[in-house]
Amino acid sequence: PSGDYNYQGATEHDIALMRKSCSERVGVKASGGVRDFAQAAAFQQLGANRLGTSASAAIIQGAGRDANSY
Repeated sequence: PSGDYNYQGATEHDIALMRKSCSERVGVKASGGVRDFAQAAAFQQLGANRLGTSASAAIIQGAGRDANSY
């Protein structure tokens, strides 16, 4: 291993796989890399019921612009 830090955060594939593999009683959290409303909404549609993000303000602002698409 090179020691490089290459964490990319949650992907749509990751969230879909976790939701498919777990019972509905298990929460799924998309964390890392969630930067805008469209991505947050996509993760929710795939089954994530929690988000871990440091971009809350950008997501909320995007929700105001994209309110009709949610």
